Amino acid sequence: MEQSKGKSRRKSYSIPEDLIEYFERESRTRDTTSSTLVSQSMRKTAIFDMPLLQIGTVTFPVPCFQAMMERMKPEDLEEVAREQATRNFGVLLSLLGGRLDFFSILDKYYETFGKYSGWYAFKHDISTKNHRLLFQHTKGIKWSRYLAEYNRVILDRLCDRVDCHVDNNVVIFDLIPKTPAVVYNKF
Repeated sequence: MEQSKGKSRRKSYSIPEDLIEYFERESRTRDTTSSTLVSQSMRKTAIFDMPLLQIGTVTFPVPCFQAMMERMKPEDLEEVAREQATRNFGVLLSLLGGRLDFFSILDKYYETFGKYSGWYAFKHDISTKNHRLLFQHTKGIKWSRYLAEYNRVILDRLCDRVDCHVDNNVVIFDLIPKTPAVVYNKF
């Protein structure tokens, strides 16, 4: 169960009856409270969905997404990944409230996207000054290659060393971030 990031406060809202029934039914399935589910939904909407509406989003089923991935050549996917990371990453980070430093990107971008986007599940481990970023998903090797290339563009600007391992449903980066004094003004 997700913990609240701040104090809770009682507030009354009118909610359509069918939504109340949905949240109550879903809360029993998930063994949690309907209040928790409503709070989680509101958090996702406020932290992820509403900011991204500023640039527009398109939602479609995973089988459709996977069919498009399968029809693309790997080198075309990697080129699109590099282009999108270069063109749009700074905008996405800004919309999510992040700064162009390693730890802000971990928190505001990777953690948020891992939690809400459906792109991947994200995990970050630290040992001394070495960091490991794990992007796990169920969309196959081409999506792994896309994620690897997209994130390599970002991480190469923030790290002294970036090693990447790509597998069918996982991408692992082992890296050493640059010293905090190194700042990049533009992505």
